[in-house]
Amino acid sequence: MIPDRSYSRVFHSLGVEPWILGLLLDVKPRNLLDIGCGHGFWGFVVRRRIDVVYAVGLDIDYAKAREAKAVYDDVVIGDASAPPFRDRSFDSVLAVEVLHGLRNPRDDVKRLRDISRSLLVATFPG
Repeated sequence: MIPDRSYSRVFHSLGVEPWILGLLLDVKPRNLLDIGCGHGFWGFVVRRRIDVVYAVGLDIDYAKAREAKAVYDDVVIGDASAPPFRDRSFDSVLAVEVLHGLRNPRDDVKRLRDISRSLLVATFPG
């Protein structure tokens, strides 16, 4: 899959990309974790606009994660409610339009915040 050609297959809220990219440009993360990476849309977008040295995707869906390997340096199959990373492992963590799928969003967001050194971007759909 080529993410930009498959853009219409990726669920997203229109207009969120410039806002999130603006936040990331301010922080200038050297490494990034994308929670719920799906097919790799955010990895594709971020790699084209920001000088990220190391990008990791995490998704519970094996087929999507397999496709995302084309975009990320590493892809982990796992649950966003229990990500297998130490505190402060990444400069920035993206959890774009995945909060609705978490078991306990309030506690899960706290855990994701702990993984990030400087920025956590977490959004609900819409």
